[in-house]
Parts: sequence; structure tokens; C-alpha cells
Amino acid sequence: MAIEKIFFAVITITGMAAGDKESLGIDLGRNTIRAAVAKQGRSRIVLNTMSERYFPCLVGWRDDGEERLLCESGAQGHHVVHNVRDLAATDPTGEATISENLSVTHLESLGMVLQHVKILSGNTVEPATISVPPYYSSSQRQRVIDASLMAGMKHPTIISDPAAMLITYSNIHDFSNQDPVKSKVLFVTLTASHASVTAARCTLVKGSRLDGGSQRLIMQRSVQILSSVTSTNISVDAMVGNLVMEYWNDAELHVLEDGKNRRKIFARFRKTMEVLTSRTEAEITIEDFGVIKKTVTRKKFESVNQDQIAGLQRLIKTAMKTAKISPSNLGSVEIYGGGSRIPFVQAAIMESTKKSALGNRLDKDEASAIGAAVHASNLTVPDVALPMLRHYSSIEYTVIANGKVFTIPPSPVPHKMQFDVETAEDELTVEIKQGSEVQSAYKLSKVQTSAAQLHTELSGPGVEGPVPVKIRVVVRESGIVELTRAKITVKVSKVVEVAKKNKKGKKGNPMSKKVEEEKYTSLPIDVTQSAVTEKAVIDAGRRKLNKIHVKQEKRKEFASARNDLEVLLYDAAELQNDLIDNPSTAVPDFLITELKEAAEKAQIWHDTAPEPTTHDYNHRHLSLSRKMHQIEQLRAVEDENTEENCVTPEIVESSTLQEEQEEDPLATCLSELHEVKKQLHEEREANKSLRKKLEKAKKRSRGN
Repeated sequence: MAIEKIFFAVITITGMAAGDKESLGIDLGRNTIRAAVAKQGRSRIVLNTMSERYFPCLVGWRDDGEERLLCESGAQGHHVVHNVRDLAATDPTGEATISENLSVTHLESLGMVLQHVKILSGNTVEPATISVPPYYSSSQRQRVIDASLMAGMKHPTIISDPAAMLITYSNIHDFSNQDPVKSKVLFVTLTASHASVTAARCTLVKGSRLDGGSQRLIMQRSVQILSSVTSTNISVDAMVGNLVMEYWNDAELHVLEDGKNRRKIFARFRKTMEVLTSRTEAEITIEDFGVIKKTVTRKKFESVNQDQIAGLQRLIKTAMKTAKISPSNLGSVEIYGGGSRIPFVQAAIMESTKKSALGNRLDKDEASAIGAAVHASNLTVPDVALPMLRHYSSIEYTVIANGKVFTIPPSPVPHKMQFDVETAEDELTVEIKQGSEVQSAYKLSKVQTSAAQLHTELSGPGVEGPVPVKIRVVVRESGIVELTRAKITVKVSKVVEVAKKNKKGKKGNPMSKKVEEEKYTSLPIDVTQSAVTEKAVIDAGRRKLNKIHVKQEKRKEFASARNDLEVLLYDAAELQNDLIDNPSTAVPDFLITELKEAAEKAQIWHDTAPEPTTHDYNHRHLSLSRKMHQIEQLRAVEDENTEENCVTPEIVESSTLQEEQEEDPLATCLSELHEVKKQLHEEREANKSLRKKLEKAKKRSRGN
């Protein structure tokens, strides 16, 4: 069983962030994604298009790639890409061939899912932080960042799940009256992919905050991570796998070779495992491969997973021993993840921690998403007193250079380490590994050439033997490890003449003295293997994703316009039937004929024409609706005239006399306006003639 000891951390938290912009936090799960938005101290969970609080992590395609279905609707596609997160992290360049003209890489598929989440969260969210499992290596974290860049996110950051959950946990708990002795909390997480145990101390400490240019004392929430361990060998999927292999006959094992069949069978057994949390036995009926019935008991389920429980208990003991925590000074135990709801898992946790009750106040995925959103918001706030989180690397890396092996232990980041190696060659290869997987590889060139040049500049004897090289490796805040610098230093010993001084300070006879001169230079670093995707590839992926997104939006508008035309054709047919049953004298026959011809043309074009644009649909919709509106107006006028004509002769005579006696108010108003206009014109002409007479009089007076 692989057990990884991970970070020791101190996280200082004062509450939710107070930035004006919305920030996005994403919990990147294997099967589902949760997203949250934080703004001005408040957070909310982002809902999908079906008003659910999660996004299935899959991409579906229909009609040879013409229609794309994301997340909640992706399972309805004819070609579905499952487990997008792990595919992008382990094989980013692998392609899913949708049709002859369309193929999508796994990295682009993850970018599509993240783009969908970003759009539903609001395109104005800045910045974004993505929460990933603690066992994700440097290359896997880098690929998640590359996918988020393709999705259009600016400056995305990475945070581990335990740290994100701690941010949320610290914001909903009151530590003011807590016993300092029992301030230590143990977090046990059991998910479908891994198990992790984190020990932390939650207290209140005094701090300061800038307020109007002056320092103000405040009480800050301080969460100190004492130890944390994780293992991918212990998981819910491993428990389900043990159960499947126990109840599946040898003759039926060939069914599990197909990936789709395996997912179906594991899903049935996983649901059965959920039933066993409240019942002692459950039945499984699988009809996809013939009628197969299995009866699973809770006792059998517990017996086949004893190794998983023993491994989880070892994780708990390791975390408590590293953090120097005993059951007597352990305040509470919080459990997260779907696997923590299994009764015998809870019993094993209580047995290891000597606790009679467990806390389960938070949903692991939503807590990680909210914590990531708060962390993203805090990164944009310049006030140092606001809650900030220091990143920590949870993985141990090895650096191999010229046969020497160096270790980078779990440590706070950014973390710089310097290693000394020697080489007699002009080139030096450096590899950074996590386990057996190469994260990145570098080639240092011109080692001997640069050393000889330095010797020449210092008038040294020349290069003799291997050249010492100092390499610097940095673990970034996101957990990504890189080689940033390599240099060589040359020292040359020289004998110089120095004037000797006597006691009185006067110069005497010169004497020889041995001194050392030192000079260094940086070596060129060539990256031979890296998980960082080239900028041109990311830009091309972003353009491809945007092009597909625009095409899908136009397709939705096209489908909406097509549906509107179908509804209008139905209404036109109803109107024609109504005109046949109830003929109208106000509607001429030629207009009814035009309506019929327009409807027939629209129906034929709708059924047989090639795929048109949305504008074509709207044009047909508008022309047909105008015909129908014109007919409805004529029928309405006819109905009004009919009602007006249904009066007695006395009323007709009286109304006629009244119309003869009363004047039309509009005509009267027009005549009055005409008279006023005529008077104004006459006054204007009179003013012109008077002005001319005055000018003539002025000229005469000037002449005299």
C-alpha cells in the first residue's frame, strides 16, 4: 500500500473575502464537478441547466459531431467520453474520434466541460481556482491549468482538496470558546478515487488589519495543518471491485473486459452497496447480459473489504502519530466523502480515534468548491490582513542528474532547493520524477565550454576534471515543480605581491600572498520533456472550443426558430379550418388563397429544404405571421361592424341627428391651426417690410 506523507501547513483565515469581483471555485471530481461563486463575503453553489448542484464530468456527441451535449445532457449522446478529468491528466494528447472531420483531444474535452461551467457561473467571474485531489502530480496539475486556459479562464490557480475544505470548515465554526487542548481536529475523507486523513489545529489568534490607513486589532481564525496522508489504494471503487470479483463467476468475467459493460456492472453494485448501509442484504438483477441475479449481504461485503478497513486505520494512525495527537487531546473527527457513510467504515474510524460520535456537517465536494472560490477571491485583495492561503506540496519528488538522486520532500511552497552535481561532459541531463513517472526533463548545454571560457577570463590554468554545476529546482504555489536555474562557478588561485606594513604604518618590503578569484555564469537550459502545453497549442484549442461553442449556440437558435415555425404552421392550419367552417365576408378570397399557398410553401420548405440559417426560418415565420395577422384584423373589424349595426331605428336616427349637430373636433382643431399659421405669416411679412424701411432711414441719416 502506497502511503504518502504530505504537507505541514499554517492557514490564517479571517472570513469570506471582501472583493468586489465574483470569483469562481471548482471542485474537479472524477465523475462530477461542483462550482461555487464568492463575492463580498457571500458564496453560492452554481446550478446546471437542470437546476442540479453538480455537473457530470462527461462530453457527448450526436449526428457525427454536429450536436455537442455537455455535462448533464452528455449521457444522451451517441458517442460519450467518460472520466474526462483523469483522461486529460494522464493522456492529454489522446484523441476521441467523433467523425471523419472531427476529433477532440482529452485536454480539449476537459476544456469544454470547464467552459460550460464558467458560462453558467457567469462570464464575468475573475479569477478562478480549481481544487484537485492531493495525490495529483506536477504534470497532472499543469494539464488542468492548460485545460482551464483553453476554457478562457485567466490566471487559473490550483489548490488541493484538504486545504479548500479547511477554508470552508473554518468559516462556519466558532472557535471563540473552544478548549485549546481539544482544538485539534481530524478530517477523514473516503471517496471513489482515494482516502486521505488530515490533522489540523483550529484556533483564534490576534492579528492586525488596515482600516482607514491605521492598524486595527482583530481576531483571526488560524487553521494549522499538522499532518496529512493519502493513499489511492484505499477507495470506494476498490471496495466495489472486491465485491464484484467475489460475486462474479469465472465464466462471466469476459463481460467485464468491455468498458461500457464494466461501468454498468460497477454502477449496479455501487447502488447495492448504498442499500447495504441500511439493510442487511440486497439483490442485484442484471438483464443486459442475460438475466443475472445476485444476492449480496452486508456481512459478505464487510468480510471482502477487511484489507481496505485495515489500510484506512493505518492512515489514521500515521496521521495522528506524525501530528503528535492522541485520542485524549483530539477534539473532534470530521468525515467526508461518500465512503464515510458506510456503517463499518464509521465503526473503524471511531475505533481508531476512540470517539463515540463523528461530525458530518459538510458536503465534501461543495466545501471544496466554496473554499476554492474564497481562496480565488482572496488572491485579488491587496490587503495582507485578509484571509490568504499558503500553498503546500503534498508529493515527494526525486531529481536525477548524472547518476545522482536527490529528494524534494513535502514542504511549504514556493520552495527552492539547490543541488550540486559534477560532470565531465559538455551536456548534462536532469530529470524530475514522481515515483517512476517523469514529470519533466532538461538538458544543460555548454558546461565544459563555459567553464573553459571562465578560466580564460580569470587567466586560470584551464579545465581539469569534472565541472561542478549547481542546479536550482522550485516547487511553485500550484504544486508544479520546475528547474529554473543552473550555473557553474570557477575559482582560480593567484599569488599577488602585497606591500608589508610595519608597526608605524609605513610600507616595507613587498610580500607574496595567495588569493582566490571567483566567477560564475548561467548555463542555457533546454526543456526536452515537459507537461506544459505550448502557447500556440493552447491558443489553437481555445479558438477551436470557441468555434464549436458558437456553432452549438447557432444550432440552438436554429432549433428554436424551427420549433416556432412548426407552431405557426399548426396555427395557420387551425385558421384555415376556422375560415372554412365560419366564412367571413370581410376577408377576400385572394387573401385566403395567399395564406394557404404561404403555409404550403413553408411546410414543403420546412420538410425538404437543406439545413437553412436561423434568418431563413425567421423570414418564413414573419411572412406567414403577417398573413395570419391581416386576416385576424379583418375578421375583428367585421365583428365590430356587425355589433354596431345591431341597433334599433330610433337609435340610428338619433345618432345621425347628433352627428349632424356636432362638429368634428379634429377638423375644428386643424382649421384653427391653419388660421394661426396664416396670422403668423402675415405678421412675419409685415415685420420684413418694416425692417426694410428702417434700414433705408439709417442709410439716409448716415449720408446726411
